[in-house]
Amino acid sequence: MITYGQLYEQIGVDPKMVKERNRGANILALVNKQTIKDHDFMISAIVVLQYKEIPEKGFFEFAEELGRLPADSTTEERMNFFQKEKKKIFDFYKVENKN
Repeated sequence: MITYGQLYEQIGVDPKMVKERNRGANILALVNKQTIKDHDFMISAIVVLQYKEIPEKGFFEFAEELGRLPADSTTEERMNFFQKEKKKIFDFYKVENKN
């Protein structure tokens, strides 16, 4: 897992500026579209708010726009979706111990 602040630092986005945060969100949207196409998961599920350890509301709103979550999804639906997406990611990238 990585926080938005950590990610934005790595990709040169200044989280203190609204325009820059919007640029970061656009980058995540592009990456999500590609990982959905290639692997059927939203990779940004592993990018979380520092103190809540869940994605920002924009993650869930984008999932709704894409039809991956019902419109006006409940908190429970959002948390279930987040956990499922995270599991898909970790399962996909999991390295089996081959001793």
